[in-house]
Amino acid sequence: MTVTFNDRDPEPQAATTAEAAAAAISGPGLLDSSSHRRPPRVAVWGHYYGPNLGDELVTSTVIAAVRARRPEADVIGISIAPDDTRERHGIPAYPLSAPGAGRSERRTGLQRIIAGVRRRASAVVREVPHLWRSYRLLRGVDLVVVAGSGQLLDKWNGPWGHPYALYKWSLLARLSGTKLAILSVGAGPLNGRLARRFVRSAVERADAVSVRDEHSLTILRQAGVRRDVPVRADMGFAHAVPPRDDTPRDRIVVGVNAMAHAHPGYWGRGDMTRYQAYVEKFTRVILDLLDRGIAVQLFSSHATADQGVADDIVAAVWAAEPRLAGRLKREHLTRVDQLTAFIAGCDAVVGTRYHSVLLPMLMHVPTVGVAYHPKTVEVMRMAGQPDFCIEDIDGFRAEELGRLVSRAIEDRARIRPALAEGVAPLRALVERQFDVIFAPSAAAGDSTGRPAARQSERGRHVA
Repeated sequence: MTVTFNDRDPEPQAATTAEAAAAAISGPGLLDSSSHRRPPRVAVWGHYYGPNLGDELVTSTVIAAVRARRPEADVIGISIAPDDTRERHGIPAYPLSAPGAGRSERRTGLQRIIAGVRRRASAVVREVPHLWRSYRLLRGVDLVVVAGSGQLLDKWNGPWGHPYALYKWSLLARLSGTKLAILSVGAGPLNGRLARRFVRSAVERADAVSVRDEHSLTILRQAGVRRDVPVRADMGFAHAVPPRDDTPRDRIVVGVNAMAHAHPGYWGRGDMTRYQAYVEKFTRVILDLLDRGIAVQLFSSHATADQGVADDIVAAVWAAEPRLAGRLKREHLTRVDQLTAFIAGCDAVVGTRYHSVLLPMLMHVPTVGVAYHPKTVEVMRMAGQPDFCIEDIDGFRAEELGRLVSRAIEDRARIRPALAEGVAPLRALVERQFDVIFAPSAAAGDSTGRPAARQSERGRHVA
């Protein structure tokens, strides 16, 4: 059975309210109670492994959505770090890939070729038993939910990384009779021919598919996907967040998320010139804020990858203005609840990582986004904040970023209600999508079990 997302009406009409946005999705649920003699079992699948708190945010949101709608359901994880998943989310967890799968080689010439052949032969030996164990696991699973975020890309380890993993599990789901939902995913870059083939096959095979933005839809169309793929919103918009901290403070607090942009140690084929330029511009903005008596706190939605860039910024501030350096604080956040609590205490946020931009907007905290990927441009447009997005992470000037941060601080009383209005339809879309996928058939429409009203083609683009 394939879930249908209704997307087209003869008369285009924009959806302007959360209620209209929520009406975008209708159809039978994938966990119909009548088909189960035991509690349904849902697997939350994804390349999550702990340190990336954006991925963990989406994972925890899916788990909470299942439990809210189907409290009798069993939830398990399928991740690349099962031990971390068990500890972090309190659910049974299983490996997404065979041990050692997806590792890349940095050798060159003949050594690289020989090492690559050996690695692939070893991978085949490990892959066969993993395929069998995964198939047996899915025989006891009713629904696999791909846990959003950037799953449809070949940036990491080429076609044999994310694309092959999704293809493999989609095929195993089909063979085992398990339903597959690929929800609110991000796509791109997706450059290799084999990678596009893997992703196209998995997406066409799934029982339900949606993407988080228009850029992702364009990537799938370029990969040859022809099925209807509605644009929704990132599942992070449905996360339960604490209220913003409105306690009067002596100083304005600005949270700054600088990431290891273009650093060769993190970025693959990096460029130290680009990295150093990025650090220098962020440092100049931070120095200006500190000089104005504003409290600046460095943070990241990745618990490990951005520690080096934080070190470099702190060192640059000390070198430039030792009298100000003592005012610059750092936060080391390792859990999603720590991240949301930190953002709740900020008056404004400067973000580079995707979920370091999404989360403060969700929490109605004025946000300036510095985009290293079109997804940041898209999410800020969707939330009604395109004027606070720097679209070229390499081409912006420090003065430009400084002006936007000053605007965010000065206009925060006006921006907060605008953000509340902008994110409400996005949350409604994600929540309604969860209703359809996880609830029994009768809950997928109105209280009588009738399908929800169809949405217009133009209306769907609110997400």
